[in-house]
Amino acid sequence: MKRLLPLLLALALAACAPRLKMPELQIDRVIPTQMGLAQQRFAVTLTAANDNDRSLTVETIEFDLKSAGAVLAQAKSSAPVTLPAHGQARFELIADTSTAQWLAAMGSLTPDDLTAGLPYTLEGRARIQGWGWLPFRKSGRWSPMAPAVPPAH
Repeated sequence: MKRLLPLLLALALAACAPRLKMPELQIDRVIPTQMGLAQQRFAVTLTAANDNDRSLTVETIEFDLKSAGAVLAQAKSSAPVTLPAHGQARFELIADTSTAQWLAAMGSLTPDDLTAGLPYTLEGRARIQGWGWLPFRKSGRWSPMAPAVPPAH
């Protein structure tokens, strides 16, 4: 019984702990920064919306950008970002890719896919200060013809 009591207490406290919602992510802008024959680098701007009742500091975020089941690029943030409670913040990331990755993905897309916007999935994880790593998966469509979002000040 002496061993069972601490376990039950720990389970009760864990049940009372607030649930953390992963911030909602959206791709705002993709700008080529380095274009080579085999490798490319892009500056990617994401907006993260925090639907939690407390501010969150995202220490790092890393993800694969996929389309049509193929990995188009890998990205990782370079600096922590604090998201205010029920607010938004922007992340600036560098995404690395290769021509082979893009050709593999583009070959399976239809003209309708490109007209409606490139279907994508962000699949990765974010390290939230005080919480650890949280996985995420976000799908959507991105169009290079979408209006540019002004940078955050």
